[in-house]
Amino acid sequence: MNRFGILFFFLFVFDDCMYNPIIRKLLWPTETSPNLSFLSVLAFPASSAGTVADSPQTGSTAESQTNEDSTTAPVKTITLNSSSYPVLKNDTVQIVAKLFINGTETSSSFTYSSSNTSVATVSSSGLVTAISNGPAVITVQEANGSTTATGQINVYSGYIYTNLDASNSVVKLTINPINGTLTVDQTVPSSGLSPNGIGVDPYGKYAYTGNFDSDTISQFDISASDGSLSFNRTVGTSIQPRNISISPDGKFLYLATQFSQTIDRFSINASNGNLSLLGTTMVGVSIAQTAVDPSGNYLVALHPIGTQVSSFQIDQTTGSLTLKSTSGTIDSPGLFAFHPSGKYLYVGSNPNITALSIDASTGALAIIGTVNQTVSANGIVVHPSGKFFYTTNIGDGTLSCFAINQTDGTLTFSSNIASGGGDVRFLAIEPSGKYAYLAQKGSPFLFAYLIDQTTGALTGLNSYNVGDGQWNLFIK
Repeated sequence: MNRFGILFFFLFVFDDCMYNPIIRKLLWPTETSPNLSFLSVLAFPASSAGTVADSPQTGSTAESQTNEDSTTAPVKTITLNSSSYPVLKNDTVQIVAKLFINGTETSSSFTYSSSNTSVATVSSSGLVTAISNGPAVITVQEANGSTTATGQINVYSGYIYTNLDASNSVVKLTINPINGTLTVDQTVPSSGLSPNGIGVDPYGKYAYTGNFDSDTISQFDISASDGSLSFNRTVGTSIQPRNISISPDGKFLYLATQFSQTIDRFSINASNGNLSLLGTTMVGVSIAQTAVDPSGNYLVALHPIGTQVSSFQIDQTTGSLTLKSTSGTIDSPGLFAFHPSGKYLYVGSNPNITALSIDASTGALAIIGTVNQTVSANGIVVHPSGKFFYTTNIGDGTLSCFAINQTDGTLTFSSNIASGGGDVRFLAIEPSGKYAYLAQKGSPFLFAYLIDQTTGALTGLNSYNVGDGQWNLFIK
């Protein structure tokens, strides 16, 4: 007899014995015999793999049982009333946090901390106080747990800096945060010829202009008290410098040069703002603009063949650039604007505006859609909320608004208005997202607009005489 035959013979005898009262009394003389049968013995090994009983023992609860549901950790998430908080210097903003466990809101207390208390502090109740210009991250943590969430703080002063290339000067204006009106405060010589590009470091301490006809960058110190400019020095560049990009941490400045077809790379001295040339990256095609993504990991520029866009990885220590990706074919690219999330890149071209995705891990670029733009765009910008996209159309002096699909980043035309100016250049949006301002070379007037927070539509507010036509502008 094989081993299976022996097993079934034993089980048969064992089962028969369980129903013989004499044998049962001999085996279990002092307690009730178990209700075992042939089938229950066969089933026993399977049921022994778990510890779930037919009914819990006295004093136990269903949660304390060891089963699949009780061993699965609850899913906890913290949501904030916003992911980013633009806040005017010396003002406050309240962070509101909520804890969800398995999708259900649950009462909880939180702790708050700031990554940079010289920029922004936060109270035990989540009230943020803006101290000085710059970025800071507020971390919110469940008081009795490890679940966290973060909010990005951007402290700004509400100053506009615009360069007047024909008169070789820079003008400083102040924005009224209540109604968006402007006050013209100061005009200073650029100490360079034809200032085109303009940039301000993230902490609002230093301003820079790219001087197209003198192949220099002018450096200015910014007063912490009133934002006024004081000329510091000039630094030599490659031939025909255009627009300036500064990394979000304020460590590096990148300059697009038109004739030399290079990107000049500079380090920024944190203590005095002085620039030191680190090197040049040959692009091999005339370029007017570059852009750094919100994470500071990637820079984009025109590809040498002129109909593609390249992404470069930024070395966080040296500022050097390493080519990572090249896009598909784009008609006449040249203008760049990143979505605040860093997930999408928008490229101004003619006759289309092109939307691309950018992989946060690899820098890979992929075209996700185009939208027709029949007039030539000279400047493009994304609203701080990430909901709207704008073009300044040099071809007919209009401004166009597009809605941004929050799921896939694609664009849909929304509205168009006459700018009121001529030879329109660049549009800048105040960090709160309420107001927009236009630099244009057709007259000495800088234009202000109110932004509809639901549709993104622009409504003209007023214009301000700054003394000459403007090439570019920057808000800090």
